[in-house]
Amino acid sequence: MLDRETAWRIFASEFNRSDLIERGEEKQAPHYLITPTGARCNRVFVVGVITESENIGRENDLWRARVADPTGTFTIYAGQYQSEAGIFISKAEIPSFVAVIGKARTYERGDGEIQRSIRPEELNTVDEYTRDLWILDTARKTLERIDSMRIGIKAGIESEKLAEYLQSQKITRELSDGISRALRHYSEIEEYLKRLEEEVYRAVRTILSEEEMTASRGEAIEEVIEPKEYVANVMEMLDTGNGVHYSDLTEAVSQAKITPETLETIIKELMSEGRCYEPTIGVLRIV
Repeated sequence: MLDRETAWRIFASEFNRSDLIERGEEKQAPHYLITPTGARCNRVFVVGVITESENIGRENDLWRARVADPTGTFTIYAGQYQSEAGIFISKAEIPSFVAVIGKARTYERGDGEIQRSIRPEELNTVDEYTRDLWILDTARKTLERIDSMRIGIKAGIESEKLAEYLQSQKITRELSDGISRALRHYSEIEEYLKRLEEEVYRAVRTILSEEEMTASRGEAIEEVIEPKEYVANVMEMLDTGNGVHYSDLTEAVSQAKITPETLETIIKELMSEGRCYEPTIGVLRIV
């Protein structure tokens, strides 16, 4: 089997902000949409709520759907060559949770405006829990790309040598290449990264707590979310019935700058309050 392109996890707000397009010279060469955090998207994986579906074709079916995440909306098009996806969209319950894997596509209108969409390869109905896990995972990966972008910004290296330097900093070749291209193309990138961080934190907040809390520009996520409640909610999200391994929980909360030492203290507090327990060594469960 041929290797397939990485399906990037990306929020709608970043996807719809992207306008750096890379096309190969050959007819069947891959088409990439490079985002402001350096994600070099040929394929994407998104999960959200399908809020709209419509057959906009004239002679042939062309289904258009909108899939929303906490930051914005993706546009999905399924034509005659995506017949199964078209059937799925035509029968999908509005609203419902769906997962989409597909190709990132762009169309430049006559006025120069770029329209972004996804051509689906696979569509599935999912539950709210799956959507929530996607938000957490996408938040973590987005924050990791933001950190990598800042390494590139601080390096102050010529763009031709930047990708090589980033790889020396343990950043993947694919992301290193995307970052070097994004930094040449996008302006006011640091200001954008700060806005994107805020959007990521708000997205996480939508699934971790109902309490309304505000944060000033650039605040870290641990200042937005009370750490103990954050850990308790993440623990509950990750527990699919067999508990949560301590290592998995440590990795999941690291996006909130919660260190293993801090996490251990929080877990002891949750245990003393009777909110979680350790059925076996290294495995935690919410009561």
